[in-house]
Amino acid sequence: TPWLRKQTQTWYVQIDGRQIRLGKDKKEAFAEYLKLMHLGVPKADQTVRQVLDAYWNWAISNLAEETCESRKAALKTFGESVPKALKAADVRAYHVQKWIDDNTRIKSSTTVNDRITLIKGVMNWAMSMGYIESNPIAEMPKPSRVVRQDFLPPNTWQKVLDLATDQEFRDFLTVML
Repeated sequence: TPWLRKQTQTWYVQIDGRQIRLGKDKKEAFAEYLKLMHLGVPKADQTVRQVLDAYWNWAISNLAEETCESRKAALKTFGESVPKALKAADVRAYHVQKWIDDNTRIKSSTTVNDRITLIKGVMNWAMSMGYIESNPIAEMPKPSRVVRQDFLPPNTWQKVLDLATDQEFRDFLTVML
């Protein structure tokens, strides 16, 4: 039966000696408990690729379409970058770093931060679902995000204003410039 861990205000259930996090909301926690009882507890020996697939199936049912679309390519390339038989519990920061280093499209510190955050989030989700006991990359460092400050050079302002189709838009552009 689910029980509340008071210090974190989180509901858990213990099945086969494993504590499985159900969530903070009592109603949702009991719904998750019933689902586990019906479908069974996920096996803790799943591979990274199996966990990524399970996360993807959960994401498309629980996250916005745009969010899923923005994560799709990264999840796919990360899954392809790790050995096929690598267990989720055995993934390490160097697997994530090698994926980043090998992916020529990942250049900025903000993008690297986003990718590490995504994979850490997937592993946190896997832990909360019982696929792994703890997040093996929880302590992986990530670079700081950088705020982009792109400015339109002053010598192009007039060209942009000349392309405006009406006065209201030209006024808007003037304020923005």
